[in-house]
Amino acid sequence: MQLHDFETFIYLYETRSINLTAKITGYAQSNITARLKKIEEEYRLLLFQRTYQGLVPTEAGTEFYKYAKKVIDLTDDFLKTVTKTSKSQNIVMPKLLFDWLIVEHNDYDIVKDNITVLTSSQITEIEKPKYDTIITYASFSHEDYHQVGVGYLIADFYTNSLSKDIPIIVNSDHNCPFRIRTLKIIKNKKIIELASWDNIIELVKKGKGIALLPKYIGEREKLICLSDKREVRIPYKKYSRNQCSM
Repeated sequence: MQLHDFETFIYLYETRSINLTAKITGYAQSNITARLKKIEEEYRLLLFQRTYQGLVPTEAGTEFYKYAKKVIDLTDDFLKTVTKTSKSQNIVMPKLLFDWLIVEHNDYDIVKDNITVLTSSQITEIEKPKYDTIITYASFSHEDYHQVGVGYLIADFYTNSLSKDIPIIVNSDHNCPFRIRTLKIIKNKKIIELASWDNIIELVKKGKGIALLPKYIGEREKLICLSDKREVRIPYKKYSRNQCSM
């Protein structure tokens, strides 16, 4: 098995959907189905029951999910250790990942490194290899880059009002995973689209809307968590520029 297979299984387990996993990873549904079959055959386990409502994890599937997460987390920790460098880097990432990785965790040095904040769609449109590191939610396919890690933002639905009439607020970027996941989960509610995460968060803080937000924002702003179900995990990936492209 390759690292991508573990990542694919994690997406399948968390979304319970081959279709949504295909959209997240950028692969065809047939490719996702073939990967799942390969994993089950290799480990000689039935990991999901296939139903009309989607995938239902078996007991073995739940245990394999825990194992897959450990593999991904350990790999990510290892890569963070061995890829540390003293030279300045040109790094690009979306806003919420900037807040998480730099403001909350100080994973990068804003004094030493040159950091650019772009939307998910803008990152997918990068053509020239001018960045040393790209961190993004979407699968990024470029001949000058290779994937070196994966991480997750834990998210939930937040508001500051218990009114049933307030709208759902999503980011207007159609490649935003928070938007994609919200529209899959929420049905028959008024939807407002905004381009600015700052505006979205401000409206939620004032009780004028509900939004799927990273847990660190909900806790930091002391927002009301509405979900009584399991948390939503938003995957993001780290890509490094190939040595020959530098």
